[in-house]
Amino acid sequence: MKEISVTETVHVTKYVAVDNTVFTNKSECEKYEQTAECVLMQRYKPLVVKTVTEYDIFACGSEDCVVDIIKLTEAKDIDTVIQLYRLRNAHLERPEYKKWIDEAHKKLSAALQGSGFAFIGRGCDDGFWVLGSQDSAIQVIKEVCKIAKEETNEK
Repeated sequence: MKEISVTETVHVTKYVAVDNTVFTNKSECEKYEQTAECVLMQRYKPLVVKTVTEYDIFACGSEDCVVDIIKLTEAKDIDTVIQLYRLRNAHLERPEYKKWIDEAHKKLSAALQGSGFAFIGRGCDDGFWVLGSQDSAIQVIKEVCKIAKEETNEK
């Protein structure tokens, strides 16, 4: 028996949209570049400081879902995130869901007024959620620990 080693080269052409989304078909890439989502993603991606898994940041949750840590520096950054949030969650446009859009806006406004860092959940069925901010996460941890301490002292 004779063993031979063969090296094969495969050439594949990829098309990269302006927001770095990759396509294997030129016309699909061109169509995508003309969509609102692409335009919004172009404005959103520079806000992303780091992307980690949900598990990495919260020490629980799915490794399939990711969290973008974004840095907000001005009000127009909030508008970009809210527009993308509304686009990805079109069902929220119904009147009974208006509170979720308002809540997302409040979280982002608080982040802008505080540290500027906000957490955006992505993945898991192409979802897009405003999770909160660095400041709100720290505040929740402090409140939960305070309650736990008070409950411990009561016993």
